[in-house]
Amino acid sequence: MTSSAGDLLAAVVARARADFAGKNAVSRGGGAVHAVATVRWLGELEVPAPLCHVGVSGGELAALRPTTSPITCHRCLRATGADGLTVAADGPEQLPLWPL
Repeated sequence: MTSSAGDLLAAVVARARADFAGKNAVSRGGGAVHAVATVRWLGELEVPAPLCHVGVSGGELAALRPTTSPITCHRCLRATGADGLTVAADGPEQLPLWPL
């Protein structure tokens, strides 16, 4: 039995969405922990990505890892309704792009 490219991509997307369900994300190499939203990837397929829309290795799905660590990205915190200034005590601090 052969599968179409569309079927294979849909399976990859389904797996990625399941992996990130209820979790946050960190990009390869560490750094800030991001909230997760879905973005259009190919055609009508939507994949998990950082809520703040920061670029992640040219859209490579494997560059983003699910985590249960608290969000430390100030842009994601602000987008989720947090004040954007509170960072987890054990997480890395991310400086704002522009003064608040």
